[in-house]
Amino acid sequence: MSSYGDNHPDRSTGDIVSFGPPSLPLPRRARRLIASFAAIAVVLGGGTAAAVSYYDSVTEISPESIGAAQATVIMAADGTQLAQPATVNRISIAVAALPQRSRQALIAGEDKDFFTSSASGS
Repeated sequence: MSSYGDNHPDRSTGDIVSFGPPSLPLPRRARRLIASFAAIAVVLGGGTAAAVSYYDSVTEISPESIGAAQATVIMAADGTQLAQPATVNRISIAVAALPQRSRQALIAGEDKDFFTSSASGS
């Protein structure tokens, strides 16, 4: 054994003895916390990957792909038509085809401060 003690290099064999107290295994609580954080990271990462995959698989719906004539029709589970309460079809038109006062009334019905409020929503 070296004359320097256990915390110094052993000159007779050339081995280096570690300095300080021996390392202890992590306490049970610390291991559980690390495992919990790892599990949360895996779940969030998997959820994010699933959301991105779903978002990429959804096709965009353009107004042109939707039929112009729209009537209220009540259908049965087997696909047969039960009723058509209204006999008048709704037809999509361009906003520019509306009179100015009608456009303003439509916008005011959604947001009365549309023209005066800032775009930040305040």
